[in-house]
This record gives sequence, structure tokens and C-alpha cells, in this order.
Amino acid sequence: MKEIIGVIHLKPLPGSPRAWERFEDILNFALNDAENYLKGGIDTVIVENFGDAPFSCGAVDPHTVAYITHAILKIKEKFPELKIGVNVLRNDGKAAIGIAAATGAGFVRINVLTYAMVTDCGIIEGDAREINMYRKLLNPEIKIYADILVKHAFPLNEYNPVQVAKDTALRGGADAIILTGESTGATADVELLHILKEELRNTRILIGSGVSIENIVEYKEADGFIIGTSLKKYSLVDNPVDPGRVKQIVEAIKSL
Repeated sequence: MKEIIGVIHLKPLPGSPRAWERFEDILNFALNDAENYLKGGIDTVIVENFGDAPFSCGAVDPHTVAYITHAILKIKEKFPELKIGVNVLRNDGKAAIGIAAATGAGFVRINVLTYAMVTDCGIIEGDAREINMYRKLLNPEIKIYADILVKHAFPLNEYNPVQVAKDTALRGGADAIILTGESTGATADVELLHILKEELRNTRILIGSGVSIENIVEYKEADGFIIGTSLKKYSLVDNPVDPGRVKQIVEAIKSL
């Protein structure tokens, strides 16, 4: 069975630029999404501070780490059968590793692990050594899922995506590579997926954006999928997760 990861997009957390809800309400929304993923047949989720845009290119504030940690612990308490990952946007890999170690989460997603990307918050430089050292210190069992040429970002020059993927996996310490489109919900390059599966036979490749019931068959070579937007009601990212849509995508992936 291919890995299926549902995304829990946290609403703007207290202290972030667009925050307006009580944390209790933010938490209840996240718990509802977690329950709907389970109802639909997905037992792995990744929790991210999606609503905190505009993001910092550097380390997030301590209260952000605290709120994400609190949310994950509450999700684990209510749904102990869920496997959980962490993504601290825009690119605070050390915070993600720290949260994962503290909460027992099994993996983290890091948008820029190697090389450098120009983003809406500025230039983000990969820091694979520091992140790998921190993982070794806290819990070497935590898996690193790393994007290459991540969405909402552009390379500083003409990178070869195959070489970037090889370096991210073989030199950067990534346990899996994530392919995305240019933005949230945008489709990934099917041909690049095919090439990477040929070039990186021992590395798991996940599709990290744009997966839907309509196009899932195009990505049958992938080892897994991180799916959020298309599983929301009316495929709108700010809406709750629709368990009916979850069931449809799970059945479609099972048939690949």
C-alpha cells in the first residue's frame, strides 16, 4: 500500500499576522479534520502552521512551537491510532525536529533542506547538516521528508532537478523526496517523477501537491502522497476535510 498522508492545515495561530480565532476553536477545527481523515481511511497526517502566512524565512517564534506542540499532543490524545508528522513553515526544520521528538511524531517535512530558494519571505538556504545533527541529538528515528524545488519558491539559478534530488537524498540525509507544483494545490511534473524513479531507485518519492481523484492514476509510480486541498469540502483549502472525498482517494490509490 502506498503511503497516504492527509494534511491538517492549522488556522492562523495566536501571535501570527492574521490570527483572529481563539486557540480552542483552532484546535477543535484540527481535531475535526483528524477525525474525518480517520473516517475516510487515512491514518497518517501531517500538521502544519499553514495559516501563519506571511511566514518568516528563519526560526519561528517560541509561541508558534508551543502551539503546534500543544495541537499535536491533543490530536494524539484523542486519536492515538493516528501517525503524525510535522511541518513548521516556512522552513524551521530544527523546530520541526524538536516538536517531533517531544510529541513522538514519526517524521518531519522540510521545504528547503539543501540548496537555496527564493520565496515570498525572501531567500531560504538549506541547512541539512544542522538539521541532521539535531535529529541525531534528539531522536535519530525521526524521518526527514524533503521537498525539492518546493512550491511557492524559485531557484536562484537553473538547477538540474535530478541532481538536486540526488543531493538532497544522498548528501542531505532525506529519507524521502517530495515533488510539488508551483503552488498549493498545483500539480507536480509527471515526467520528473518518472525520471526520479529511474535515477533514485532506493529513495522514496512522494507527490506533495495537486493530487486529486481525477489525476491520481498519473502518479501511480509515486511511493506516496501528501494530500490536503482536494480532500476539503469543495476542494477549498480553508474548508474542513470531507470524509467522503477521503474515502474516494483512498480507494483510488488502493487500485493503482
